[in-house]
Amino acid sequence: MVYDINVRILRNRIILHLVLIVLSLFISTDALSQGKKSEKIDKIIKEYYDARHVNGVVLVAERGKIIYKKAFGYADFAWGIKNKVDTKFRIYSASKQFTAMIVMQLVQEEKIDLDVPITTYLPYYRKNTGDKITVHNMLTHSHGIPDPPMDSMPLIITASPEETIKKYFSGDLLFEPGEKFSYSGVGGYTILGAIAERVSGKSLKELLQERIFDPLGMKDSHYYDVKTVIERKAVDYRYEGKRLVHRLQPYYIISAFGASCIVTTVDDLYKWDRALYADKLLATDFMKRYLKPHIKMGENASYAYGQCISHYTKGQEKRTVYWHSGGTASIIFREVDKQHLILVVNNIRNLKADEIAEQIHSLLE
Repeated sequence: MVYDINVRILRNRIILHLVLIVLSLFISTDALSQGKKSEKIDKIIKEYYDARHVNGVVLVAERGKIIYKKAFGYADFAWGIKNKVDTKFRIYSASKQFTAMIVMQLVQEEKIDLDVPITTYLPYYRKNTGDKITVHNMLTHSHGIPDPPMDSMPLIITASPEETIKKYFSGDLLFEPGEKFSYSGVGGYTILGAIAERVSGKSLKELLQERIFDPLGMKDSHYYDVKTVIERKAVDYRYEGKRLVHRLQPYYIISAFGASCIVTTVDDLYKWDRALYADKLLATDFMKRYLKPHIKMGENASYAYGQCISHYTKGQEKRTVYWHSGGTASIIFREVDKQHLILVVNNIRNLKADEIAEQIHSLLE
């Protein structure tokens, strides 16, 4: 009897040992594969960095797991302060997906109806055009409201949302609402921010903090206005030929700037990405509506709410990516079906973030 027990114990230990060996082989193979991809990604980024097309932080997650995170260049060239992986960057128009999320949360709470005119919520908006434009039109850039020329606007706008919208974002329509997609860099999502503020009774800054940043633990994310000092924020630059200069542009809107209002880090953007696979921010049905392709942008592209959607074929496989660039410097690039994420955030304008993201994505299975 004792002999039989000892044999069984020995046999079980041998089986366990074999299982652990097999598992370690799988883990080692997976680690090796990820290591090779990380090396390839690093090579791509360094080539772009040497050509002055990267100056920031790159994060890559494959199937939800981070396989690459690295900083390049300088957060402040004047003081020689290098970018770090926790440096904060303004993500410009990539902020639109956050404003769209706030709007959809208010839709879920029945405080906003997507199919009513924007004058329902902004009674001061000119009625002859505003009565034709729905909240859905605003979310999908199908509203027809023109953005004013940048050189016609002051550097800083301290006026109220009402005064700002009436003065700068209520021009004659370029086309009938719903007729087509026409990207609005500033006006459309600034108006959406104002609607969210009006129906909630809170500022967009408060809404972002209470509804997104705090619930997701995004401790390094901020609503941006030009007067606020934000620790560890990279200075914004652009090139004039080969000369590096400070990036200054009009419409630094102090209030309700839903079009371009977020400063954040790659780690916080990773938390944001993971939340879009769960019910943390929206119920499932509303999340599906948030991510649904609503209007055609081109032959193989559509627009959801605050995100672009592109379709292409790799070999025999059809792939779909959600993305939004920001300030021609940064990009949030996601393949939802496989939970891939590529973040390229820079503090110099006119870099090739979209091209870099596409090259990295081609390496992911």
